Amino acid sequence: MTRVQKQLVMLGLLVTLAAAGALWSLSDMLARRGDARYALADLNTSRELVARIEQLRDEPSIAAAEDVGVQQLSARIEAALRTAGISTGNIEGIYPQQERPLGQLPYQVKPTSLTLRSVTLPQYVNFLYHLTENPGLNVRDIQLRQPSAAGNNALWDTDTTLTYLIYTPQEPTP
Repeated sequence: MTRVQKQLVMLGLLVTLAAAGALWSLSDMLARRGDARYALADLNTSRELVARIEQLRDEPSIAAAEDVGVQQLSARIEAALRTAGISTGNIEGIYPQQERPLGQLPYQVKPTSLTLRSVTLPQYVNFLYHLTENPGLNVRDIQLRQPSAAGNNALWDTDTTLTYLIYTPQEPTP
């Protein structure tokens, strides 16, 4: 092999190594670009979450600023009944009770008793799920009784105590 041929082989090897290095660098750069896109998406999501947290700090999310009211609560109950396939005729009564303070905290608990008649257990569970789907309304007590009338043993009478919080900040004493 002549000297020129040796130089050409060496030059070919150098070009091959340079091309391989360039391809590896390009592949690495593309992978890092993809990682950077994911990181940017995560950063944007984090910024949105921080903004939402800051917004929620100024207002209580699980407590109403005022009493929800019988009409609003009734509408929410009726919507959950429809979703669960229970007729509004199964409601025996909705009985709001007096709110009471929650210890030394600036909240009051507002209980409401709800009595349903002749519902199946799957309907009742579905109703409770949809009623408490949005935060703020909680189920405190559940009582189940079989109806006194003879007939379908799959139907139950229910008494449920629902509660929600009302935010009542204390005014500072002068």
